[in-house]
This record gives sequence, structure tokens and C-alpha cells, in this order.
Amino acid sequence: MSEISQISDLEQLKAIFRGVLKINTLREVDEFIRSLQISST
Repeated sequence: MSEISQISDLEQLKAIFRGVLKINTLREVDEFIRSLQISST
């Protein structure tokens, strides 16, 4: 979560939101977030 809270790019946040909506378990959410190339710019 700390990586996501540092994101200021609205389009990147929207992409994360859309991806999370398709996920069924917390484990999948964790794997999805870890797979992202997160940029804090």
C-alpha cells in the first residue's frame, strides 16, 4: 500500500483500480500490485 499511496499519476491510479476490480482474492491483489512498475512521479 505504501507504494500506491505515493503515486501521483492519475492514469496509473486508474489502471490499478481497474485491475483490482477484476481480482477475486487478496493474494491476487498482492501479486498484481507487486507486478506493477510503480512510479511515484
